[in-house]
Order: sequence, then C-alpha cells, then structure tokens
Amino acid sequence: MSRPWPLRVVLAAAAVMIAIGAAATVPPPVRKVAGFQLDTMVPKQFGDWRVDPSIVPVSLAPDVQAQLDTLYEQVLARAYVNSRGQRVMLSIAYGGDQRDALRSHRQEVCYRAQGFTVQGLSVEETAINGRRIPMSRFQARRSGRIEPVTYWMTMGTDVIVNRTDRLVAQVREGISAGAVPDGMVVRVSSLDPDLPHAYGQHVAFMDALLGAMPADAARRLTGR
Repeated sequence: MSRPWPLRVVLAAAAVMIAIGAAATVPPPVRKVAGFQLDTMVPKQFGDWRVDPSIVPVSLAPDVQAQLDTLYEQVLARAYVNSRGQRVMLSIAYGGDQRDALRSHRQEVCYRAQGFTVQGLSVEETAINGRRIPMSRFQARRSGRIEPVTYWMTMGTDVIVNRTDRLVAQVREGISAGAVPDGMVVRVSSLDPDLPHAYGQHVAFMDALLGAMPADAARRLTGR
C-alpha cells in the first residue's frame, strides 16, 4: 500500500498545475511600485525606543551594494536604544519583484557570506501585533561577536518560509492581481550572548514598533 504524499508536496504540485493552466489566460504581470517610503513609514521613536544617532550603518563594499541595488528598491537600516541603554538593530528591505529571489533574501546566507558562522537556525511561529508569524532565528558568530538574529520575509500579502510558500504566493498574486509580487525582508538583531533574552527582546521590540504604526503600514511588514 502506497504512503500518502506529504501536504507540502501536494500543495506545491497543485500550485504548479494552477500556474500552468492559468498561463494562457493571465495577462503579462505588472511590476508593483511602492506607494510608501520606509524612512517615513517606520517611526524613529516609539514607546521606550528611539533611534540612536551614534550608530552609523557600516558602508558596504561596492559589489555588495550593487547586488542590494538589484534586489531591493528601498533599504532601511537603523539602530534603536531604550532608556536602559539596550540596543536593537533594525533592517527592512523592500523589492518590487520577488519572483526568483528567495535564496538571496535568506539572512543566514547573507551572514555566512560576510564571514559569520551561523548556528541554531530554526523557524518558530510567534505572536506579534495580533498575528502569528513564522520567524526565522539564528545566532551569527564571528571573532567573539554573538549576534542573535530574528527575521521574516513577505511576498505579496503572505509571509513565506520556503519554496512552496513562494510558489503559492506568486501564483495567487498573479491570478488575483495580475501583478508581480513585491515583498520585504524584516530583520531585528542585537549583540547579546543571552539568547532567550535577545529573542524575547526582538519580539517585544517589533510588537511595540508595529503597534505604534498605522494598521495599513504595519500590515505591509507582516503580510495580510
């Protein structure tokens, strides 16, 4: 007796068949254009957090910057500090065409490319701003530096984790809107050897940030 196919395999196969069947009827996709600016959409002060002007983002090598310019149309990089002197680094990148860039957006890949060792990679569904979001977590280590990282990716209106999620979101966006799916990478990190504390602080930070933003703006970061 044959074993049933795993659900993710069935979904992926179904999405492929839908895409093939719809290809003849769906008009060429239209590239989405952002109707917002990350720099003004994301508040510089909220709750007990404010931008730390003493932390200046590190300049990237020209080849790395060129790749980012290809993948993303907007990139926001800030460091925030609270009244206890604790710091959290926030990075948000927006791109208007997310069809083939899943691997490029994976933060563990980016950190490895910068010489970090990545440990403890996991995905955990976590409640934030009234939603449960699958967040990826890992520890990036290099020369005594321990940087816990929390991030997630969106495509269209969905939070995606793997290729199945990407394919389903791409097909849904193409059929419903006739548009190329846009998307974001939202990353929070800190320098903290206490991993449970760091990950808890990341969630509390993002919960406070999203709670301070208008609902529509918050949904751009978390999907709908």
